[in-house]
Amino acid sequence: MAKFWEEAEYLPIPELSPYVKHDRYEHPKEVFKLVARKLEALTDSARSYRYADIACANGELLYLLKRRFPHWALEGYDFTREFIECGLAFPGLAGVKLHLQDFFTLDDRFDAVSFLGMLHGVWEFEPYLEKLLSLVRPGGLLLVDGCFNPFDIEFRAVFMDNSRPEAAGRWRRDFSQHSRSAIGRFLAGRCRAFEFEDVPMNVEIPRREGAPHANVWTFKDEHGRVLVTNGTHMLLNKTLLTVHV
Repeated sequence: MAKFWEEAEYLPIPELSPYVKHDRYEHPKEVFKLVARKLEALTDSARSYRYADIACANGELLYLLKRRFPHWALEGYDFTREFIECGLAFPGLAGVKLHLQDFFTLDDRFDAVSFLGMLHGVWEFEPYLEKLLSLVRPGGLLLVDGCFNPFDIEFRAVFMDNSRPEAAGRWRRDFSQHSRSAIGRFLAGRCRAFEFEDVPMNVEIPRREGAPHANVWTFKDEHGRVLVTNGTHMLLNKTLLTVHV
């Protein structure tokens, strides 16, 4: 009989996901805002860039970038049909190319690539970063977020959210922590430079009655810092990794 961690999966449950709704596009995540600021600081405003958002869901980040960089060629890739269909039906993403495709099958190069909200759902980060690096042209940028541990400790998490029938009985891989040290060792010799930056939480997310217990909400510590958690009772504040390829 397989162990629960072997049976655990990291696949979205579309019927529980917010990425099948159009009411999110005008309220970008804090990590999306940080990515936009990083791109503004690290790119030439007069140049047109080819940009790919891997695991783009319904294209929320791409909508923000389209407004910030209207002259860029923007593309999104995701393997969940419902998310891509939602993005294709949203008029604000007109002109943005959305693809239903597993990015491991992608053979292309871009000036900048992002991979957000996904790396904390896998236990072995190496094949993901290796593939992502192969998609970035020399001199380009790779932006990845995660729960990157400042201590040299790797943490693998599985959970089961029985608060909703759609998720009940399913072990899920998510909210794992990869150490910054391990990622740094992996990137050594594979890029020009890289840096980690904590994603500031400038908004508060209330706990919604009836929401799946895996959904996040926030609280403040004694210093007034906004911290992110959910039904696992772990701290889930994100860090952005920027790789200069």
